[in-house]
Amino acid sequence: MTGRFGLTTLLALALVTTSGCVTLPKRLYSEQEQSIAQMPGIPGARFWADDPAAFMRARPERLAGRAEAMLAISGGSDDGAYGAGFLNGWSQSGKRPEFTVVTGVSTGALIAPFAFLGARYDDRVKAAYTTISQRDIYKLRLPPTALLSTSVATTGPLWRLLNTYVTDAVIDEVAAAHRNGRRLFVGTANLDAQRGVVWNLGVIADSKAPGRYRLFRQVLLASSAVPALFPPVVIDAQSGGKLIREAHVDGATSGSLLVVPPGVITTSGIGTDVSDLYLLVNGQLGGDFKIVKGGILAIASRAFTLATAAAVREQTATAYLWSKRYGARYHLSYITSGFEPGPPHKPFDTAYMNRLYAFGLSQGLAQKWASAPPSGDPVAP
Repeated sequence: MTGRFGLTTLLALALVTTSGCVTLPKRLYSEQEQSIAQMPGIPGARFWADDPAAFMRARPERLAGRAEAMLAISGGSDDGAYGAGFLNGWSQSGKRPEFTVVTGVSTGALIAPFAFLGARYDDRVKAAYTTISQRDIYKLRLPPTALLSTSVATTGPLWRLLNTYVTDAVIDEVAAAHRNGRRLFVGTANLDAQRGVVWNLGVIADSKAPGRYRLFRQVLLASSAVPALFPPVVIDAQSGGKLIREAHVDGATSGSLLVVPPGVITTSGIGTDVSDLYLLVNGQLGGDFKIVKGGILAIASRAFTLATAAAVREQTATAYLWSKRYGARYHLSYITSGFEPGPPHKPFDTAYMNRLYAFGLSQGLAQKWASAPPSGDPVAP
């Protein structure tokens, strides 16, 4: 859940205070064992994000007469309030389609199941981004503890929030939608393999595995686990009958938007079924001018924000080329310069998130889509 404001400063602090300290459970397995590892009792639960063949196998089967609409929701920490507001406004406009495919990364992963299930969950999405504060997401460790831990903060509050909002009934609805040919994908980053992982949440939800509900929520938590700030999520897998314990973190570490695997744009036959591609970016795509004051944390925070924004801009451009190649209509929404963030604020400041939610709501209601990636300043589309 990597954001543009105070959370990046916390991440920089995390890098300083936890450097060299590792307390993950003892985990011994080979690269070969990792490459073939699967979720116990859930074949097809995931695939490598850079594997075009696996992407092809996981796509929904084309159904006659159904428009293939795909929605990709980016990371963005508390800026996810923009996406929550936009979805609500989109529903109120009467023009929000039923999506064949929904993908999410980081904070986008937390929104994705509800965007996938439809407008009847809009109130839940709104509540998740307008009524919470920092204490509902994480708890900072005391400095001596942080020095000996995997992270500066714990995510017990977020785990409890996930159990409140992503109920077993919600997961069962995802399973039903999967059986009807729709797909819900979420991205994480596997620290050991240093590769992105795409989780097919519909496969997990529709399985008979006894741990499917917990795994579903674990994946959402992992996709939001900012390295060093939040602890990695350890997910148990099996490889040739051997239990291996994988460390997964924020999906935005390997890509803030999940659309197509790298290199797919040159692969014949991928993406031809998508008629409309919607990208919902929980952040700005242009530079916001700011004099950087001296100090290692300020510099690290600013550099981190720059790297994240540059990666998202590249991903929106790649998605645009992919859509043009296959004739899909391209729709892009992001936080434009029309939004006034107000005074400096702490991460997950309720007042800030409500302002951003209201801005997203107005953009969604007015259907403010860009038909191409921005080429310069972040002006309104």
